[in-house]
Amino acid sequence: MTGGANRALFRLAVAAALVLTTGGAPSVAGPGYVFYYRTFGDWTVVCALDEPTGRKDCRLGAPSPQLAGTGGDVGASLDIVGPPASEPAIVLRVAAAIADGRPAVLTVDGHAGHQAALARTGEAAWHGAEARAILAEMSAGQTVSIRFVRWNEPAEAERRFSLTGFAPALQTYRQQLAAIGGQPR
Repeated sequence: MTGGANRALFRLAVAAALVLTTGGAPSVAGPGYVFYYRTFGDWTVVCALDEPTGRKDCRLGAPSPQLAGTGGDVGASLDIVGPPASEPAIVLRVAAAIADGRPAVLTVDGHAGHQAALARTGEAAWHGAEARAILAEMSAGQTVSIRFVRWNEPAEAERRFSLTGFAPALQTYRQQLAAIGGQPR
């Protein structure tokens, strides 16, 4: 690998660690150590160690960190997360203020939409039985679509992710969680 490619991979690993360990916010302790990183189409499994606390964490999400903010992106991401001993959560993050009282709607192919309340900060989540149903739909689906309305914009925005590679990404995510002592979801 060339020096330029090595530097690019290092920057990507640091950025992924920052997003993974802090949710995107700067940390006083600095980024964690990424010990697992693999992409599956639009989906990425990232596992990191927070060195000061010794806590290990894994996430499955889209878009891949290197794709965030690229052309056509409406600034939205979707993550599968959760504490090791609990149910999975599907978390939507929109990088803009959201219109009050308007839900986010997640739809997989032709299935019925799943609504969740959006916080003004742009976060929404699906938990428990609904999250398990969404994961089952995504594992067998082709495309996941998320619709939402940004503050001060009349039209609904939509972000789509291909589900090609999602089923093996979910399996890998579960294996990595099991390896670090988490409960497979």
